[in-house]
Amino acid sequence: MTVPDFLNGYATTAMCVQKLGFSRDTAWRLLSRLTKEEVLKKTGSGRGTRYYLTKAPGQA
Repeated sequence: MTVPDFLNGYATTAMCVQKLGFSRDTAWRLLSRLTKEEVLKKTGSGRGTRYYLTKAPGQA
């Protein structure tokens, strides 16, 4: 399973931990990297942080 596979609108660090089996630190690093690469857009902060896809999977 990949992040786009379970993104139904948005993802959170907790969703990555639960659905992908990552540690909280690994999930945070992954989401941060994808945000920096502009694959995801981050909104909110702290427990309210959500990550949204910036474009549909497979699009350049």
